[in-house]
Amino acid sequence: MNYLIIYAHPNRNSLNSSILDETESILKAKQDTNIKLLDLYADKFDPCLFFDSDNPRRNLDSREETKKYRDAIAWANHLVFIYPIWWGRPPAILLGFIDKVFVSGFAYQKSPKTVLPEGLLKKKEATIITTQSGPSLITRILYHDTHRILMKRQILNFCGIKKVRFFEIGQSETMNAKRFTQLKLKLHKIWKRF
Repeated sequence: MNYLIIYAHPNRNSLNSSILDETESILKAKQDTNIKLLDLYADKFDPCLFFDSDNPRRNLDSREETKKYRDAIAWANHLVFIYPIWWGRPPAILLGFIDKVFVSGFAYQKSPKTVLPEGLLKKKEATIITTQSGPSLITRILYHDTHRILMKRQILNFCGIKKVRFFEIGQSETMNAKRFTQLKLKLHKIWKRF
Protein backbone atom coordinates (compact mmCIF):
# COMPACT_ATOMS: atom_id res chain seq x y z
CA MET A 1 0.00 0.00 0.00
CA ASN A 2 1.32 3.43 -0.92
CA TYR A 3 0.42 6.11 1.61
CA LEU A 4 0.76 9.81 0.83
CA ILE A 5 0.57 12.03 3.91
CA ILE A 6 -0.47 15.61 3.16
CA TYR A 7 0.43 17.64 6.23
CA ALA A 8 -0.72 21.23 6.76
CA HIS A 9 0.42 22.79 10.03
CA PRO A 10 3.11 25.46 10.43
CA ASN A 11 4.44 24.41 13.84
CA ARG A 12 6.62 21.30 14.05
CA ASN A 13 6.23 21.42 17.87
CA SER A 14 2.45 21.04 17.74
CA LEU A 15 -0.04 18.30 18.48
CA ASN A 16 -0.51 17.92 14.71
CA SER A 17 3.22 17.28 14.38
CA SER A 18 3.06 14.60 17.09
CA ILE A 19 0.13 13.01 15.26
CA LEU A 20 2.15 13.09 12.04
CA ASP A 21 5.15 11.44 13.73
CA GLU A 22 2.97 8.75 15.32
CA THR A 23 1.13 8.09 12.05
CA GLU A 24 4.41 7.75 10.13
CA SER A 25 5.76 5.39 12.79
CA ILE A 26 2.65 3.19 12.69
CA LEU A 27 2.56 3.03 8.89
CA LYS A 28 6.30 2.28 8.62
CA ALA A 29 5.79 -0.73 10.90
CA LYS A 30 3.20 -2.25 8.52
CA GLN A 31 4.37 -4.77 5.93
CA ASP A 32 4.38 -3.88 2.24
CA THR A 33 3.92 -0.19 2.97
CA ASN A 34 5.51 2.79 1.27
CA ILE A 35 5.11 6.32 2.63
CA LYS A 36 5.66 9.76 1.16
CA LEU A 37 5.18 13.00 3.05
CA LEU A 38 4.10 16.33 1.60
CA ASP A 39 4.64 18.95 4.31
CA LEU A 40 3.07 22.00 2.70
CA TYR A 41 4.63 24.52 5.10
CA ALA A 42 8.11 22.95 4.95
CA ASP A 43 7.80 22.98 1.14
CA LYS A 44 6.84 26.67 1.33
CA PHE A 45 3.91 25.82 -0.91
CA ASP A 46 2.37 28.94 -2.45
CA PRO A 47 -1.41 28.52 -2.12
CA CYS A 48 -2.28 31.48 -4.36
CA LEU A 49 -3.70 30.46 -7.72
CA PHE A 50 -2.98 32.75 -10.64
CA PHE A 51 -3.80 32.32 -14.28
CA ASP A 52 -3.50 34.65 -17.24
CA SER A 53 -2.92 34.46 -21.00
CA ASP A 54 0.55 32.93 -20.43
CA ASN A 55 -0.73 30.47 -17.82
CA PRO A 56 -4.35 29.63 -18.69
CA ARG A 57 -6.55 27.85 -16.18
CA ARG A 58 -7.15 24.99 -18.62
CA ASN A 59 -3.43 24.10 -18.39
CA LEU A 60 -3.28 23.67 -14.61
CA ASP A 61 -2.86 19.91 -15.04
CA SER A 62 0.48 20.41 -16.80
CA ARG A 63 2.08 23.13 -14.68
CA GLU A 64 5.63 22.26 -13.68
CA GLU A 65 5.34 23.87 -10.22
CA THR A 66 2.73 21.28 -9.14
CA LYS A 67 4.02 18.24 -11.04
CA LYS A 68 5.71 16.63 -8.02
CA TYR A 69 2.43 16.88 -6.09
CA ARG A 70 0.36 15.37 -8.91
CA ASP A 71 2.94 12.59 -9.28
CA ALA A 72 2.77 11.84 -5.54
CA ILE A 73 -1.04 11.68 -5.61
CA ALA A 74 -0.98 9.44 -8.70
CA TRP A 75 1.51 7.13 -6.91
CA ALA A 76 -0.60 6.80 -3.74
CA ASN A 77 -3.34 4.29 -2.99
CA HIS A 78 -4.28 6.08 0.22
CA LEU A 79 -4.19 9.82 0.93
CA VAL A 80 -3.77 10.85 4.57
CA PHE A 81 -4.57 14.46 5.42
CA ILE A 82 -3.42 15.84 8.79
CA TYR A 83 -4.44 19.40 9.61
CA PRO A 84 -6.13 21.66 12.19
CA ILE A 85 -9.62 23.07 11.81
CA TRP A 86 -9.34 26.87 11.69
CA TRP A 87 -12.49 28.97 11.27
CA GLY A 88 -14.48 25.79 10.68
CA ARG A 89 -12.39 24.68 7.70
CA PRO A 90 -8.94 23.40 6.69
CA PRO A 91 -6.02 25.87 6.63
CA ALA A 92 -5.78 28.15 3.58
CA ILE A 93 -2.53 26.50 2.48
CA LEU A 94 -4.35 23.16 2.11
CA LEU A 95 -7.28 24.74 0.25
CA GLY A 96 -4.81 26.47 -2.09
CA PHE A 97 -3.04 23.14 -2.59
CA ILE A 98 -6.36 21.59 -3.62
CA ASP A 99 -7.10 24.51 -5.97
CA LYS A 100 -3.73 24.11 -7.71
CA VAL A 101 -3.30 20.32 -7.70
CA PHE A 102 -6.75 18.65 -7.76
CA VAL A 103 -7.45 20.12 -11.19
CA SER A 104 -9.36 19.28 -14.35
CA GLY A 105 -7.49 16.79 -16.49
CA PHE A 106 -5.80 15.27 -13.44
CA ALA A 107 -8.35 14.80 -10.64
CA TYR A 108 -11.53 15.02 -12.74
CA GLN A 109 -12.70 15.61 -16.31
CA LYS A 110 -15.87 16.60 -18.09
CA SER A 111 -18.13 13.67 -18.80
CA PRO A 112 -20.24 13.47 -21.95
CA LYS A 113 -22.64 11.13 -20.11
CA THR A 114 -23.57 13.23 -17.07
CA VAL A 115 -23.87 16.79 -15.86
CA LEU A 116 -21.26 16.16 -13.18
CA PRO A 117 -17.62 15.63 -14.12
CA GLU A 118 -16.04 12.19 -13.89
CA GLY A 119 -13.61 11.71 -10.98
CA LEU A 120 -10.21 10.41 -12.08
CA LEU A 121 -8.89 9.35 -8.65
CA LYS A 122 -11.33 6.44 -8.34
CA LYS A 123 -9.22 3.66 -6.84
CA LYS A 124 -7.90 5.75 -3.97
CA GLU A 125 -8.98 6.05 -0.35
CA ALA A 126 -8.54 8.93 2.09
CA THR A 127 -8.21 9.31 5.83
CA ILE A 128 -8.53 12.78 7.32
CA ILE A 129 -7.13 13.47 10.79
CA THR A 130 -8.06 16.87 12.22
CA THR A 131 -7.53 18.77 15.44
CA GLN A 132 -9.52 21.64 16.89
CA SER A 133 -9.45 23.62 20.10
CA GLY A 134 -13.12 23.04 20.98
CA PRO A 135 -15.03 19.79 21.34
CA SER A 136 -15.46 18.07 17.97
CA LEU A 137 -19.17 17.56 18.71
CA ILE A 138 -19.66 21.35 18.57
CA THR A 139 -18.48 21.38 14.94
CA ARG A 140 -21.01 18.70 14.08
CA ILE A 141 -23.97 20.23 15.90
CA LEU A 142 -23.48 23.98 15.45
CA TYR A 143 -21.70 24.04 12.10
CA HIS A 144 -23.27 20.99 10.45
CA ASP A 145 -19.91 19.36 9.68
CA THR A 146 -19.02 21.96 7.07
CA HIS A 147 -15.39 20.85 6.82
CA ARG A 148 -16.48 17.22 6.35
CA ILE A 149 -18.91 18.18 3.62
CA LEU A 150 -16.23 20.29 1.94
CA MET A 151 -13.48 17.67 2.06
CA LYS A 152 -15.55 14.54 1.47
CA ARG A 153 -18.38 15.50 -0.86
CA GLN A 154 -17.22 18.64 -2.60
CA ILE A 155 -13.58 17.68 -3.14
CA LEU A 156 -12.67 14.01 -2.67
CA ASN A 157 -15.94 12.38 -3.83
CA PHE A 158 -16.05 14.86 -6.74
CA CYS A 159 -12.58 13.62 -7.76
CA GLY A 160 -13.63 9.96 -7.54
CA ILE A 161 -12.40 9.11 -4.02
CA LYS A 162 -15.43 7.48 -2.42
CA LYS A 163 -13.87 5.88 0.69
CA VAL A 164 -13.19 8.80 3.02
CA ARG A 165 -12.78 8.40 6.78
CA PHE A 166 -12.48 11.12 9.42
CA PHE A 167 -10.73 11.03 12.77
CA GLU A 168 -11.32 14.22 14.72
CA ILE A 169 -9.47 15.27 17.85
CA GLY A 170 -11.25 17.92 19.89
CA GLN A 171 -10.01 20.06 22.77
CA SER A 172 -6.49 19.90 21.37
CA GLU A 173 -5.24 22.84 23.44
CA THR A 174 -5.88 20.93 26.67
CA MET A 175 -4.07 17.77 25.53
CA ASN A 176 -2.06 16.19 28.34
CA ALA A 177 0.16 13.09 28.57
CA LYS A 178 -2.72 10.78 29.56
CA ARG A 179 -4.97 11.94 26.71
CA PHE A 180 -2.08 11.75 24.24
CA THR A 181 -1.42 8.13 25.27
CA GLN A 182 -5.11 7.38 24.61
CA LEU A 183 -4.85 9.20 21.29
CA LYS A 184 -1.87 7.08 20.26
CA LEU A 185 -3.84 3.91 21.05
CA LYS A 186 -6.72 5.18 18.88
CA LEU A 187 -4.30 5.92 16.03
CA HIS A 188 -2.96 2.36 16.26
CA LYS A 189 -6.53 1.00 16.08
CA ILE A 190 -7.34 3.19 13.08
CA TRP A 191 -4.30 2.11 11.08
CA LYS A 192 -4.79 -1.58 11.94
CA ARG A 193 -7.94 -1.48 9.80
CA PHE A 194 -6.42 0.25 6.79
